[in-house]
Amino acid sequence: EYLIPVNVLLAPIEAPLASEFGIDRMFEMQDRILQLKRAIKRPLKRFVGLHSFHNFTTGLDAGQDQARREVYRTYCRDLVSSRGVDFLRISIAGRSFLYHQIRRIMGLVIACMRGVVPVDYINFALTSSQPVPV
Repeated sequence: EYLIPVNVLLAPIEAPLASEFGIDRMFEMQDRILQLKRAIKRPLKRFVGLHSFHNFTTGLDAGQDQARREVYRTYCRDLVSSRGVDFLRISIAGRSFLYHQIRRIMGLVIACMRGVVPVDYINFALTSSQPVPV
């Protein structure tokens, strides 16, 4: 399970990205959080399945059997509040994760949500035979 502060995901969402994810900034915060929960599922579901996660760890190359891992499911769970900060609970179910794999997955999901990289970059990172920065 991974907790992501909501403000990290909402901060720079502007018109182009908002339209890509279907987020309308005119809504109240609770409505935006519901929209955000729906929107974050799009990049998360790209990780489901059997993939080479060589770009999500260190010391492995594409094609190495050790890099192949399976993600069964990804979940965007409840909103959790602690000390005035709202967090989204994200769960990733899979088999034998690699060192730093979950951190790098979450970092790339945040980058997608903030508009730093397009959602298709996830597929590129999972399928490229060359090292890809994540």
